[in-house]
Amino acid sequence: MSRQPRQKERGQATVEFALLLPLVVCMSFALFEIAIIMTDHFRALEVSRIAVRGASTAPDPGASAAELVHRTLGAKADVATTVDDGLVTVSVSWQHRISLALLSGLLPTVTIRGSSSMLQEPQELFAQN
Repeated sequence: MSRQPRQKERGQATVEFALLLPLVVCMSFALFEIAIIMTDHFRALEVSRIAVRGASTAPDPGASAAELVHRTLGAKADVATTVDDGLVTVSVSWQHRISLALLSGLLPTVTIRGSSSMLQEPQELFAQN
């Protein structure tokens, strides 16, 4: 009598594995995509810091920031530069499309943004004598 219940439970682990495997794989891919998005976010912050450093010393902050961002990231990024009472702010953004085919229909396109501000340096410091 003890053999009868064991024969019924024989394939239970295989069925559970087959049911849970797609979920585990999708979760792994989602974590991988989140890591890529976070890396891009930190890259946007660093590029905006580099661009605002260059823009704060340039006679034309907007052109300087755009050149630095496009040299670093390429043409995929949008750059906005504002100067307000001596404070230069550079904002960098671009659209990140989900790269994994399994998740592209489930997750929306993510906008990566980074922004930094710095006081503008007086141009008299950089004028040639």
